[in-house]
Amino acid sequence: MNQVQVFNFNQNEVRTLLQDGNPWWVAKDVCTALDLNDVSKAVQGLDDDEKLTRTLFVSGQNREVWLINEPGLYSLILRSRKP
Repeated sequence: MNQVQVFNFNQNEVRTLLQDGNPWWVAKDVCTALDLNDVSKAVQGLDDDEKLTRTLFVSGQNREVWLINEPGLYSLILRSRKP
């Protein structure tokens, strides 16, 4: 995994990583930006090739986080009820 890059979307930080040259987004950050409250439920509805878990150093600890690829990102965007 490469270094984490942070982008701001409507005052929400969204972390991304490159894997094999493709961007992957931290699902929790995307869900927060889209007002989706349950990250596990949101990710559960994605296809297996749209999600994966990785260990990231977060808040001083190594944590398992869900990452989603571009098709997974679009799936979550379309599910959001946010205007």
